[in-house]
Amino acid sequence: MKVEEIAPAMDFDSSATFRHRFTRAMRASPPAYRRTFRAPLSPTRL
Repeated sequence: MKVEEIAPAMDFDSSATFRHRFTRAMRASPPAYRRTFRAPLSPTRL
């Protein structure tokens, strides 16, 4: 999901506000968090 889709679902007024709050809380930007915690691709997802 894109940040632009997640922000309104989490009741944030803008994706910029969500990014800022997420980065402060997680100490990583949303893309950095995804890279770190993304599940490895299985052979069926390649």
